[in-house]
Amino acid sequence: MRSASLPTQVQTVTRQEIERFPVRTLGDLFRTVPGVRAYSQGRGDVGETMQIRGNSGGHGLDTAIYVDGVPQNFSSSSGIGNGGADVAWLTPEMIDRIEVIKGPFSALYGNHAQAAVINIITRNSDPSPSLVVSGGSFGAFRAVPVISSDYWMPTPFLVNEYQTIDGYRDNNFYKRFSSFNKVTVPVWDGYLSARFNYYRSDWGSPGYPLWKQVKKGLVDRRSAVNSDEGGNERRWAAVLNYAPAQSAGGLYFTSYVEAYKRDHSFTSVPSLQETTYPYDTLLYGGRIFYNFMFGNFASLALGMEGRYDNAVSQSFLVKNRQRTKTVSDHDQKISDTALFAQAEIKPVDQVKIVGGVRKDLFDFNVQNIVKPANSGRASPHTFNPKIGIVLTPIKNINIFGNKGIGFRSPAVSDMSPTSGNKRFDLDVAKTESWDLGFNATFLDSIYIAFDWYQTDMEKEVRMISNQPFNVGNSQRNGFEVEARYYPSDVMNLFANYAWVDAKVKNPATTGQDLVTGVAKYVIKGGMEFTFSLAQDIKLLGSFYVEYIGDQPFYFGTSTVPQYPPAYVVYPIKVACEGRHWSTFLSARYQPQEFSSNRIGTAQDSAGVYDFTFTPEPMWDLTSGLKYTF
Repeated sequence: MRSASLPTQVQTVTRQEIERFPVRTLGDLFRTVPGVRAYSQGRGDVGETMQIRGNSGGHGLDTAIYVDGVPQNFSSSSGIGNGGADVAWLTPEMIDRIEVIKGPFSALYGNHAQAAVINIITRNSDPSPSLVVSGGSFGAFRAVPVISSDYWMPTPFLVNEYQTIDGYRDNNFYKRFSSFNKVTVPVWDGYLSARFNYYRSDWGSPGYPLWKQVKKGLVDRRSAVNSDEGGNERRWAAVLNYAPAQSAGGLYFTSYVEAYKRDHSFTSVPSLQETTYPYDTLLYGGRIFYNFMFGNFASLALGMEGRYDNAVSQSFLVKNRQRTKTVSDHDQKISDTALFAQAEIKPVDQVKIVGGVRKDLFDFNVQNIVKPANSGRASPHTFNPKIGIVLTPIKNINIFGNKGIGFRSPAVSDMSPTSGNKRFDLDVAKTESWDLGFNATFLDSIYIAFDWYQTDMEKEVRMISNQPFNVGNSQRNGFEVEARYYPSDVMNLFANYAWVDAKVKNPATTGQDLVTGVAKYVIKGGMEFTFSLAQDIKLLGSFYVEYIGDQPFYFGTSTVPQYPPAYVVYPIKVACEGRHWSTFLSARYQPQEFSSNRIGTAQDSAGVYDFTFTPEPMWDLTSGLKYTF
């Protein structure tokens, strides 16, 4: 069931676009999507930060991420917060398309669907087997064999990736192996697919130095804050999916089981105190719904969803790689059971109305090992309605509006803290949002879109010094505008601009009313082209630019916001394709020596506040070859 049936702005990153992008991390796949700022934390597999519509709790906390219907957000995960998402195991070769559903407007998605939903659908097959080999700056090497064919039955899609890189900085190595094994067969009026994926990674983490110390030359930009810091991840999953072959109507089914284990450390400056965050969970669940179609007039999807997590979430102080003190230790069993309904009706061709409701019931059973008296059980629940409308007054012009409520479940660390009293009476935190906008196509070559939104969030959580911190209730007002121009069949140009005003309604420190770390505006632009050089030989190129401006931070109790340097990056890729082969060269140019996509704050040894950042290279090059058998 494609998300394009919703009235809200749904941006789809297609398979063809994914193949064009210069990709070093999965955040690069959102290069053209308006208002989406996705970037790596620079510390291995600790989750991409996603800023969508001014929400960026860190590690994807405010965005629900699904892969083939399987949720990728982890409940109360140590080190990346409640709802931190991790999709590092994916590779571009595995992905068919990515749907970005902005706002909490779809009843099909529940916990953490506050800013948006990112729905990733993997491929069922490739036309034939292939091999990709690439290398690049700082010791980068990558090999990806793919075994698949559209003509084999059952249809296999087997992707194995090996990747290693030494890294730009000391203790910045990264090694990974990802194995994705999917088989698809036709069953009844649809397709049944079964997949098993395994992933392992190991990394060093160079940490975040103080900005002024690097700028003054007191600290080498390529040195590590702590040469012992790093982490590892091991995970596997088995997934079963069924969906109709052609029509959107019919039965949809997903079931899954996944084991996930991650351990990573973080070093605070200037104390150089290292903390490690082990997290180990076994989760399983599923979703089933039936989409009833009533001709072209209406549809009704009715379904249910369930998930169970059995996890251990811990944190320890560390010295010389030895644990010296237990900071937190929770044995947590969490279940989420949901019923949902989503309907669409078209009373006339020019009007489409979409509405939905969702009821979620949670059960938390928490054992607090550090403070047993704070152990307990809770069963919070929530009911969330959605409504939207699309008006099409003339062909190729759509006007839309939506209103809906999203939510996140309480964090175990809030209900069962290691100090103070337990609070198992906490309810879910709700996010209420509305938007208005339009999109239009003119002369079959010009596309423009605009949307204005407001979002009110309860108990917003920000990651500060690698710890979740409740900053209180907040509000965001913003807009996004996008334009694309297709001067010919072989070229297109685009530009988009996103602006947001994000404020805390009841700040803990009076006067500190800006939500820290949220860029006030994000500007993107680019050009893509495809030229024929000879029979069966094509030249493809893409050039992008992304500009991040005005990220506010507060130093201590000061009410005067501080702003780090603006961040700009230029990703470029050129490829030449033949019948069975292609070769490519990609570059990432970041001209500002003391700018960074990831920014934080800390104190120096004298107690003076400063920015922390992730030093980046000016140039990062990758070249490779793909052969299709």
